[in-house]
Amino acid sequence: NRSAEFFADYAGAFGITSVAGELGEARVTKDRQGGTRVTHKQVYKGVPVFGAELNVHFDAADELTAVNGTFVPGIAVNPSPTRSADEAGKAALAKVQADNAQAAALVASKATLLVYREGLAKGVAGANHLAWQIEVGNGVDVREFVYIDAHTGKYVDQITGIHDGKFRRAYDAGGATAPGPNYPAAPFWVEGNPFPTGTTEADNMIQASSEVYDLFKNAFGRVSFDPTQSSRVVPAG
Repeated sequence: NRSAEFFADYAGAFGITSVAGELGEARVTKDRQGGTRVTHKQVYKGVPVFGAELNVHFDAADELTAVNGTFVPGIAVNPSPTRSADEAGKAALAKVQADNAQAAALVASKATLLVYREGLAKGVAGANHLAWQIEVGNGVDVREFVYIDAHTGKYVDQITGIHDGKFRRAYDAGGATAPGPNYPAAPFWVEGNPFPTGTTEADNMIQASSEVYDLFKNAFGRVSFDPTQSSRVVPAG
């Protein structure tokens, strides 16, 4: 297909060394204007890469208009886990139980093997891990996605699937390329601080982010990023 042809010519610009080995099967969607989007999820030796996919966009005349997304280059991990999903599930459950001592009965419901780049969701550099993504929750007020290294069994990271309100941070990049020198240690504004801030550009951004959140929450019932959209799911006890 034409998206594969594009990446065959420009793979190096994205850090791709093997189009066939690193880009998964194409998923094609159409929009109301007649355009086409071809999505390739990144894989590493058959293992999906967390949060990594590339999208190739074509207009109604089938002309390529844009390519965007995220690709994680330079991965070098052993793709065969030496710690089981069951071990990872127990470690993740213990971590969430320690953090939520008052929560109702928690269970580790499933595990997904993937390559996890620390800091990817925050836009900062980090190490690559072969990891088990474990979903831990109680079906009521706790839903955590915990990442356990599939070789060491150690805790790597965690994403909360349920927030009971907005939990935003705003940063001043100081004129530098985002995220800038103040990220993540020195936010310009955090949820709960006085608003407006007195800085028009910051106020507009904070207000806009609130309106976007409300739109997706009220119109579509979406309140967070969903990291469950991956593959290779197996039971975790």
